[in-house]
Amino acid sequence: MADYFNKNGVKCCAVYSGDRGNNWLDRSEAIEKLKKGDISVIFAVDMFNEGVDIPEVDMVMFLRPTESPTVFLQQLGRGLRKYENKSYLTVLDFIGNYKRANLIPFWLSGEEYDVDVIKESKYTYGEEIYPDDCIVDFDFRLIDIFKKQAEQLMNIEEIIYQEYQRIKQYLGYRPLRLEFLSMLMKLYIKI
Repeated sequence: MADYFNKNGVKCCAVYSGDRGNNWLDRSEAIEKLKKGDISVIFAVDMFNEGVDIPEVDMVMFLRPTESPTVFLQQLGRGLRKYENKSYLTVLDFIGNYKRANLIPFWLSGEEYDVDVIKESKYTYGEEIYPDDCIVDFDFRLIDIFKKQAEQLMNIEEIIYQEYQRIKQYLGYRPLRLEFLSMLMKLYIKI
């Protein structure tokens, strides 16, 4: 990515461990060059997830999937620092972390993160209360994705519940989890 950006006139560098490539810079040198305006972008691989405070950062790009909500929020946090004349953070997600993006408002709300609570509450965009001076504005297309995800989750839950009721009626008693899953497999997967 650093090669591509540099070849297209965007001054940047890459910070990572291991073999040093053409665009590699030492971590502290890269930060200084960014602060001075000598470069516009730092590409990092697992180097700036935590412990780095560069309040000038006004854009973060995600170029790989991030499975851990904690790491994702730490990466997002690189751009959430207040700074003079900085009124917003732009987040560019090129890899599809949007699949969990509906939880970003929850994470930013400051509430304690608990996967079970989030799943049970069917948390959706628009229910959050942010800390003072924190405004989150998602692209309308992303909000549509959030709504679609919520609808799909409801549909899946409804389908499972209906299948459970049907199997319960067929068996004449409340099936154990293993019985329920076995019946579902027999119905939907030809073995």
